[in-house]
Amino acid sequence: MILFSSGIHGGGTPSEAVSRATKLCVRFGLKTLHIIGGPKPELAEVDGVCLRHQAFVPTAEASDLFLQCRMAYTGYHPLYFGKSTIMAAFAAHGLAVITRGQQALLPDGLMDGREVLHEDRLDSRALPDLAELEVMADRLHQWYGEHDLAHNAASYAKE
Repeated sequence: MILFSSGIHGGGTPSEAVSRATKLCVRFGLKTLHIIGGPKPELAEVDGVCLRHQAFVPTAEASDLFLQCRMAYTGYHPLYFGKSTIMAAFAAHGLAVITRGQQALLPDGLMDGREVLHEDRLDSRALPDLAELEVMADRLHQWYGEHDLAHNAASYAKE
């Protein structure tokens, strides 16, 4: 799983975001949490999850790292997904995304369980398997394709 530790965390601190993401890694059976930015965690491993922190990752290396991961976690407010470069990177690389946010409302036709997973709702249903996560990642990638710069410019040009 990958997490950008600096930035917006749905009202939490970077260390809270790392803790939440680590717990999700355990639930999904993931062995590594790649943490980009923010403070370095005090521990290198928590509950069998290796915490790999990098203060900065150059673009080419970030793309390679994203392609190694299958999931991402973000506390970024869902209403800003259409403007989020972090969300764009996750979607462009085909990652299944778990979002925290402070509300379950998703913008622009996104639906929990279809394009993203909302963390607060995971306890009330069975976890998706790998095939379901791949379908969700594909749907998020398709959604992102309809919200790229060319599409946004065209929508503004109509107004």
